[in-house]
Amino acid sequence: MHYSLFIFFSHEDSREDIVNIYFQDRYLNAIEKNAQYLLRYVATTVIVYPMGNNMLRLIKVIRKEEFTYKNPIIEFLECVYVTFDFDGALRKLQECKDVFMNDPFLWTPNSTLMEQFLENASHITERYCHIHQYRYFFYLKIYLDQLNWGFYGKSHFLHSVLGFF
Repeated sequence: MHYSLFIFFSHEDSREDIVNIYFQDRYLNAIEKNAQYLLRYVATTVIVYPMGNNMLRLIKVIRKEEFTYKNPIIEFLECVYVTFDFDGALRKLQECKDVFMNDPFLWTPNSTLMEQFLENASHITERYCHIHQYRYFFYLKIYLDQLNWGFYGKSHFLHSVLGFF
C-alpha cells in the first residue's frame, strides 16, 4: 500500500484509482489498524475527485480514527462534516497548504493538485455554510412563531439580534 502512492500520485490519471482500491474492505481495515497516515491521501483524492458516496464512507472512517490520527486535511473534513465548525475549517484549510508543500506525494512543481484541492474544499465549506445558515433561520422562524410577537415584535427582535430589517 505504501509503495502504491508512487504510482497513484505520479500520474494525474491514476489518482482516482486510489479511492477505488483503498475503500475495499481489506485495504480499509489495514489503513485503520496500521497505516492511518494514508487517510491523508484518500481524503485529498476524495475532495479533488468527488464521486458517488465516497465522502460519506471517508467520514465514517475519519470518525472511527478520530482519536488516533490527526492531520490538517483530516481535521478540515472533521470541522465541516462532523463538528460543523466552519471557522475552524477555514483555519485548517490554510494549514493544508503547508501539508501540500511538505508532502512529496502531494506536491510536484507542475501539478495542479493543491489548487484543485483548495478550490473544491472551499466549495464544500461554502455549500455547508449555506445549508446550515438556512437551517438556523428555519429554527429561528419556528422559535419566533411560538412567541406570538406579531410582525413588529419579530422584526424588532431580528433587527436587534442580526442587524437588519
